[in-house]
Amino acid sequence: MITRFHKVLRKIRKSMSRIEWVAKLLGHPVCPPAYTTHPGLVLLQIDGLARTQFERALRQGRMPFLKHLAEQQGYVLTDMYAGVPSTTPAVQAELFFGVRAAVPSFQFVHRQSGEQFAMYSPRGANTMAAILEEKGNTPLLKGGTSYSNIYAGGAEEARFCAQSLNLESFLRAAHPLNVLLVLLLHSGKYLRVLGYTGIELGLAVFDFFGGIIERKNFFKE
Repeated sequence: MITRFHKVLRKIRKSMSRIEWVAKLLGHPVCPPAYTTHPGLVLLQIDGLARTQFERALRQGRMPFLKHLAEQQGYVLTDMYAGVPSTTPAVQAELFFGVRAAVPSFQFVHRQSGEQFAMYSPRGANTMAAILEEKGNTPLLKGGTSYSNIYAGGAEEARFCAQSLNLESFLRAAHPLNVLLVLLLHSGKYLRVLGYTGIELGLAVFDFFGGIIERKNFFKE
């Protein structure tokens, strides 16, 4: 009886899930229940999160799910050194293609062409992805999806990646009306962002006049 109640409750929560609605509005596939026994991989990147801060968050109970995985499910925390520099293009080059220290920096001069590449531009990301595919193994995300990365990593569906940022990808993203509905569904978050923006603006003005009163450099302030 309890199991049946939990199943019904889960279905109700799923039908009311904002994530499910957004996925359908944007034309993304809604993942079916994970009944398959085939191995899979999910990569989630958190920019600028140092290991010491991560471990502190675990100790303080600020990441309860990850703490549960480590303590109850046998998950292990390990390091991966991707060479210098430790930037997103370099780290993803090793994760997606198995090539270490392949990207010298986020922005650099490409020796073969003499052009300046910025890894958030489609041309730079595409050029480096082609080089990495030649040097490395089969792309890690082949047959999968890639969202908001530098490289598509061989993914069949790549959304908002630097490698695939072009007019065609934006036009294929979703119908304008559906995008508007998605924005309305997340209106609370946007209002909160606007609130924080107003606070930051107020602090900036306060600091500016504070600096002027203290006779600091006007233009620097």
